[in-house]
Amino acid sequence: MPSYVYVGPTIQGLNQNAVFSNGIPASIQSLQTQRPEITWLMVPLDQASAVKAASQTAGTPEYEAYKLLGGVDVAGASDSVTQSPTKSLSGPVDVLFQDRTTSPQAGQSYSPTAGNATLTFAIRGSSSSRTIIFEMADFSGVFQEAICFNALDPTKSPASQTVNGSNVAPESWQVDVPAGFSFRARIGAVTGGNVTITGKAVVKS
Repeated sequence: MPSYVYVGPTIQGLNQNAVFSNGIPASIQSLQTQRPEITWLMVPLDQASAVKAASQTAGTPEYEAYKLLGGVDVAGASDSVTQSPTKSLSGPVDVLFQDRTTSPQAGQSYSPTAGNATLTFAIRGSSSSRTIIFEMADFSGVFQEAICFNALDPTKSPASQTVNGSNVAPESWQVDVPAGFSFRARIGAVTGGNVTITGKAVVKS
């Protein structure tokens, strides 16, 4: 059964970047019946990057669905212009998740309080191998795997973890973190050196 990811904005009952590994559950199907625009933004993992880009391009069905769900400011948008869903930005804020870490650790988490935030982070270090798991917690404080997008190569499939990123070949990822939620880049495994993960968060006002 294919895995699906929701690339729309966070709404009641459905979080942005939520992943469903065993098909779409009945509760979400019921929500789709109430909000049919969700269907445009609930897609197989391998289509997430393309649909996310389309949701930010004025004139596309995905853009209209994102707008109906409350995620797009369309003031001044035209069909020929890609419109950002953000209204205004503040920041950036430096974020440190892992600092030359040599063993599996949860590390520090980031939680925006002034508004939703776009977080871009880089994975570096001297380790010969590593597994980095991307996780987000809602108001319950329970962390679950979260989908991130490769910031430098949008053709790469979105993922909830990576084994890449080093001093030789740093890797950068991006994720949107809703206000009050927490995000972390947990080290699941590391050998032959250390891992450093730093980022910058821009809060949307």
